[in-house]
Amino acid sequence: MRLVRFGIINIMFYFMLVVIASSAFAIGISYTPARITITADIDPNYGMYFERGVKVENPNNFSVNATLSYGPNIYTEHPTSFLMAQNESKIIYFTIYTRDIGETKNSFGVSFAGPKEESSIMGNTIGLGTDITLRMNATEKLLPYPPEQMTLRLKNNKASGKITVANPYNKTLTVKLKSDLDATFDNPTFTLEPNQQKEVLFTISAKDSVTGNIYTTLDLGFAQTKFTSQVIVEKKSNFWLFAGIALIIIFIIALISLSKMKKKTNEQLFR
Repeated sequence: MRLVRFGIINIMFYFMLVVIASSAFAIGISYTPARITITADIDPNYGMYFERGVKVENPNNFSVNATLSYGPNIYTEHPTSFLMAQNESKIIYFTIYTRDIGETKNSFGVSFAGPKEESSIMGNTIGLGTDITLRMNATEKLLPYPPEQMTLRLKNNKASGKITVANPYNKTLTVKLKSDLDATFDNPTFTLEPNQQKEVLFTISAKDSVTGNIYTTLDLGFAQTKFTSQVIVEKKSNFWLFAGIALIIIFIIALISLSKMKKKTNEQLFR
């Protein structure tokens, strides 16, 4: 009986040691918010960026390794992996981009791990995250934007066109234009302040009909919005010119023939 009791006491003692050890190294992290909901009116051609942040705090008496994870169209300048010292608190800022009208979901999360030498202790790793809901409505006033397709006519081996771009964002952006055609832009790189728009003229050189693309990039530094415009350059056909000349010649010949027939008829009448 004493042996049984001694064994039970030993088991309970070791169990308490495990519980105490686990409690000593379990991670406690303060993380907010758990949910973010954004409702806005946007231009679906350009989309919109929204800046948000999460606050994390390490109240433990040891440092923790943190790793960021997030869904598509989320950008952050913060390092993906970093070390948080004991009692350290920080806000991690990130930017969400969307072009989608309606409701969409996204997420942002941080996982934390304790000291490597204690990696086998239960409760040493924890993951926390934020559920993001975007509810976007299309604004009634749409801004001009690079078209998906345009058709130009060649004249003296040149075709001219224009592209209009706007800046609906609350940051200054850099606009860059390039093409896989032989294109010359009057201003291939320039900046746009918020709520500004600009018309860019371009000329394409070609000897015959050709099809290619113009790429317009709106660069905010941390992320880019891109447009691709298909350009169809058509050589002006001379068919109608030749057809017109032919009709004029036929008309002249018909007049001459009619004049000769009239003259001949008159001569016959006077005989």
